[in-house]
Amino acid sequence: MRRAPEDRASERGVALLVTLFATALLTVLVIEFTYSTQVDTRRTALWAKGRRAHLLAEAGVMLGMELLGQDVRFTGADSLDELWARPLPPLETGGGLIHVAIEDLDGRFDLNRLRSGAGARGGQVFGRLVSAVGLDPGLVGALADWIDRNRLVTRSPEGAEDLYYEALDPPYEPRNGMLASRAELALVRGFDAEALARLDPYVAVSFDDAPRERVNVNTAPEWVLRTVHPALDDPAVSAAIVAARKGVPIRSFETLRQIPGVGVLGERALADLFVFSSTRFRIRATGEVDEVFQSIDAVVERRSASDLRVHYWLARRGPLVAGIDTEGTASLAETELLRSRNRRLRTAP
Repeated sequence: MRRAPEDRASERGVALLVTLFATALLTVLVIEFTYSTQVDTRRTALWAKGRRAHLLAEAGVMLGMELLGQDVRFTGADSLDELWARPLPPLETGGGLIHVAIEDLDGRFDLNRLRSGAGARGGQVFGRLVSAVGLDPGLVGALADWIDRNRLVTRSPEGAEDLYYEALDPPYEPRNGMLASRAELALVRGFDAEALARLDPYVAVSFDDAPRERVNVNTAPEWVLRTVHPALDDPAVSAAIVAARKGVPIRSFETLRQIPGVGVLGERALADLFVFSSTRFRIRATGEVDEVFQSIDAVVERRSASDLRVHYWLARRGPLVAGIDTEGTASLAETELLRSRNRRLRTAP
């Protein structure tokens, strides 16, 4: 029995539809496979560039440590005129760029000095510093409560202990021990982004149980020089110290006393306030490979020319050196990391 022409036309129409559907499905599969392959290739390339950038950042930290080690071999004092303190140009390696910046932390106020309380000398110095940069002096009480080992609230509007922090969302405990890093300030009551940005150039955090009571007179910013003692709280005096240390660093208390306005303090008082060389430094290094940036933020202790020890090491994505990075405060990721680990990091009472 012969099929009608209409049946054969219908079969051809169905076959055409099946062919078109199969072709469309195959096209989708090919496109998806091609896209996945391209994504994987791009991801692999970015990973390789990121890994290379990270290795360059590590090399940048090693370079910074070498500069600090060589410096102590030839000089008996540390000043802002030395090679390590100057803006370093990007270093071309053939496989990418290395950016390095070094900061002297011994020229800054050690926040852990507040472990003795808001009313002690360290608290008084910090009070003058926060006032000088335009912040509320009540922040001294909040930080003292965070650091001191007791659970008594300092008598100030910003004082805070367990009840305040446990009422937050999410709740967490105050450390009741010394700060682990400057980024931890973001957890303390009243220390918002503006406060962190204003304080960042003037403060540091010790990495042992002995907060630094003295600052390096050759590297300390003017606001730090003015606030270490009430007798030095004069812009003319701080400007005279800055002028005197240019070119040739100050190396003795006798030289320091010859500076106008400084001689009102005796040598013993000055010895309680200042040193001429430093042991703690922050090295920020960024590796750059085809606009892919990886960074390392490290704090090192220089005990001798051949003995430099790393006490803080934080790898970060993105740039971290002035000129390619304008962010002066802790990253949100670091703050959240500190927040989540706060209970484990807390110093035992």
